[in-house]
Amino acid sequence: MAAVLKFIAWVAGQVWRWGAWVVAQVAAWAKANWFKVQKWLERGVAWGTIVQWILQALGLA
Repeated sequence: MAAVLKFIAWVAGQVWRWGAWVVAQVAAWAKANWFKVQKWLERGVAWGTIVQWILQALGLA
């Protein structure tokens, strides 16, 4: 779970890139699906890629 929290903190720092609303949506999705995000992180998937996957899942990409 610690890796997921680091990921969420990184996403929060990217508010300048995507905007506050998108960051909040991605963070909420990551919290609700933390186990899936953790597996991605363990497999070494880049954080930007994970964000893109989440945005696609939310229909925002």
